[in-house]
Amino acid sequence: MSVLPFRKQQDMQADKPGKQDTTDTSGASTQSDKRAASSRSDALRPPQKLMLPSDVAHRRLTWALLTVLGLLIFGAILLLSYVQNAVNPPVFSASQKPATNQFVRSLYSGNGIDLAQPNDVAIGSDGDLYVADTGNARIAVFTREGTFLREFGGIGSSPASGEATQTPGTSLEGLRSPTSIAVGPDHVYVIDSGVRKLLIYSLVGTLQKELSFKEEAPIGVSYSAAGGKGGRIIVTTKSGVSIADADGNFSFAYMNWGSKSAQMDNPAQALLTFSGEATSTLYVCDTMNYRVQALSSLDTSPTVKWVYGSPLPVSSALQQTGESRKFGLPTGVALTSNGELVVVDGLSSELVLLDAQTGKYLRTLSSVGGNDGQLYYPVGVSAGKGEIFVADKYNNRIEVFSDAAWAAPSHPAAPAHRFNLKWLLIAPALFILLTLLWQFFLRVPRYTLDLDFIERVTGDPDGIALLTHLHKVRVPLQIEDLAARHLPSELQVNVVISDEAALDALQAEQPQLDELEAAAVLAASRSKRRDYFLTGNYAAATSPLVAKLQRITPTEFLKIARHENIPSGNKNDETATDAPDIEKSHEKSEEKREN
Repeated sequence: MSVLPFRKQQDMQADKPGKQDTTDTSGASTQSDKRAASSRSDALRPPQKLMLPSDVAHRRLTWALLTVLGLLIFGAILLLSYVQNAVNPPVFSASQKPATNQFVRSLYSGNGIDLAQPNDVAIGSDGDLYVADTGNARIAVFTREGTFLREFGGIGSSPASGEATQTPGTSLEGLRSPTSIAVGPDHVYVIDSGVRKLLIYSLVGTLQKELSFKEEAPIGVSYSAAGGKGGRIIVTTKSGVSIADADGNFSFAYMNWGSKSAQMDNPAQALLTFSGEATSTLYVCDTMNYRVQALSSLDTSPTVKWVYGSPLPVSSALQQTGESRKFGLPTGVALTSNGELVVVDGLSSELVLLDAQTGKYLRTLSSVGGNDGQLYYPVGVSAGKGEIFVADKYNNRIEVFSDAAWAAPSHPAAPAHRFNLKWLLIAPALFILLTLLWQFFLRVPRYTLDLDFIERVTGDPDGIALLTHLHKVRVPLQIEDLAARHLPSELQVNVVISDEAALDALQAEQPQLDELEAAAVLAASRSKRRDYFLTGNYAAATSPLVAKLQRITPTEFLKIARHENIPSGNKNDETATDAPDIEKSHEKSEEKREN
């Protein structure tokens, strides 16, 4: 900013905007004045853009829109977290323990089609693996090593009824939603939950029989060999189990819905063992009672041999933890060749192994995840030929483990936390906080005017227009009347009263300030760093009391009003004395005192 040194004499016309008197009475005096200007120009900082109240309003609007954007992001993350938990069941992540049974392999696809949310798996007496590939509405058959052999089923529905259109004697089409599967020596048994039926196929996939369930939909099916009787089919429904021979002829049902001992609530699967030709033990995966029960004397008076787990209150079932909770949600059971009962804990994504004779906890297998050997919402399980086969539903695969019994951990894994994305809320929350803080500290600056500035600016229409945009200004009490006459009526003028003692002290410290300028300096000194002191007097502008303020000269103000560029100024510019801007005039001061 160019600064004119104090001059002993001044043409009274220099106060008029846009016109400065450049005559000098002495060459020596001019050079002296230039040196004085050079030494003092550093005291004034280059002016910054004048911040108007309208600029502050625009900035507040911008930050308000950014705050709204932050809130929208915040809400989107909450919605995403809610949708994620709604689409997939809540997770009970197991503690990350080393697997106690060795992982063997994974099966992902068959016949060029990837498995899609398989719900169950069964192993035949010949060692072939049958997969209820629910998402693809088919049964896929593999060797134990994972080589694809064949498939049967497929989506087939009647436009009118919406039921399966496959008829007995055909080998393809008809499955809608196969969710449970069992394999006997001669038949494949499939629960199609989409049509509430039990479908009986040959081993090569020819439909031989279909059985409808009208009152309670079938949930799970298993096959148990029964001495010389050719085996039994065990079908679970909401209230209990029904038992049929290998051809699908039902002869016995045990229905006892509830949560008490020997009662059942939506059992996912049941396994029946025999002692000779008499039933021995029924192992029930009592899903909605969060337990596994072993029942004996099923043909006469069913009694509980042992139970692992206990019913949970419906209102707090998903949140409850502690020693009393043994399962997140049991969804399948299988018996291994070494006498262990494998229970699939779907919500905890793990396998719990129990002693089949006593129900004693042995160990926990696998953990939550998508890597080989980990599980993510498994459902069905089968065991045979020294291996355990798990339908790893949401990893879209079959996981195979050895059923060898390793050293058991000291305690079972406890259910852990529900999956969520709420940790992502930290970033938008901080963003919203910062925008609110910025708006809190963003304020309209104060503008303090002195008499020299008012007289030089109010004579120009552009200056009057820009003054009106300031909305509110402050002036010292000593020039209240002059300000009222010169300033536009739309402009609100606040009067600042200065202490007489402070005024006298300032004039004593800076004798070059007259009473009016000293009062303006004291009024401006009450402002903060981002406020403005609009002055036409050099002594006032360079006072230490206003050093922290943004100081605007009349010439700069008018250039801003006319949208002109303000030169940065150079203290070595020899033309500085030819364009006076801020100066003190003894004659003008005397005139003001007389007035």
